[in-house]
Amino acid sequence: MIEQLTHLRMSALRYYPEFIDNRQSFEMTRQFLQDRLVSCTSATYFEHDNRICAGWLESFEDCPNFGTPVTLVVLLADPADESAINWLRKEAARRSGHFASNTELLLDAPYEMLLPDLVRAGLHVESVILHGCPTKALDLLGRDRPDFGRYGLECRRLTDYAEVEAVMNLQERLFGANPEYGWFVALPGHLRAKREELMQELEDGSPFRFVLFRDNRLLGTFAFTPAFDHPFWGAMASVEVMLDPEIQRQGVGREAYREMLLAMETANIEVFRGGTSHPAVLKLSERMGRQLRAWEVRAGERMFSDEHFRYPKTSL
Repeated sequence: MIEQLTHLRMSALRYYPEFIDNRQSFEMTRQFLQDRLVSCTSATYFEHDNRICAGWLESFEDCPNFGTPVTLVVLLADPADESAINWLRKEAARRSGHFASNTELLLDAPYEMLLPDLVRAGLHVESVILHGCPTKALDLLGRDRPDFGRYGLECRRLTDYAEVEAVMNLQERLFGANPEYGWFVALPGHLRAKREELMQELEDGSPFRFVLFRDNRLLGTFAFTPAFDHPFWGAMASVEVMLDPEIQRQGVGREAYREMLLAMETANIEVFRGGTSHPAVLKLSERMGRQLRAWEVRAGERMFSDEHFRYPKTSL
């Protein structure tokens, strides 16, 4: 069974031109699904001719990324299989109004046709996952060296423990006041995990974590985390940007991305990835030519209208 489920998951990933389709990515996908089955609380399958054509998996897990237990939903089907997609539509309708409050589902872009069904069933989009190419993004944004001094800011790399605490205070303050941009980011469990991550970066001397200061006050941080041999994406990096409202809507975010993109290009990063619901980041991402790769969908309070996430979807 696990082999059939893995092939279904791979059929969606193959829609992405940057996806590396080989044995290593197959095994990573297989392990991901095996882990979900171990913690599974519900598994429903659509079978035809003794073959699994679609699946709906739910598992209740204590995810370090969220810092709190969540119900994870995984949808499996070949996006080109109309009967399998219709079965998933019916499964969504059958669960309408019965999703646990912290239900999370990562809906890959090839399943876009299911989004209205999930919304009708009581889920909503909380953010989008975007991919970009550093070289292409720099060509579109411009390759001039970022100038933070024009904003009265000093940009430097994270260097001491006091700066770690300042970053954590900024994160708790920003996302505590604006949970729509990350409902879990100010939760104690997530903050603990993030502090440990920053401490490790500091001990390792990571060159990819930047902090912004004005008058000895930390007003922002941005970073990318490289994975030079990712089984799915090859040389890729996850990105994050966090700015105090005092320096938002002035162009600082654009400079932060250019600083990271130049460093990524030097490090031969081919794909950068990140999730966002922030309108300024969505607008800047469009300028950088980033492509939508997934929607993060969840149950609970709806924070945004459908219009908020009408991100331009370029060809897969």
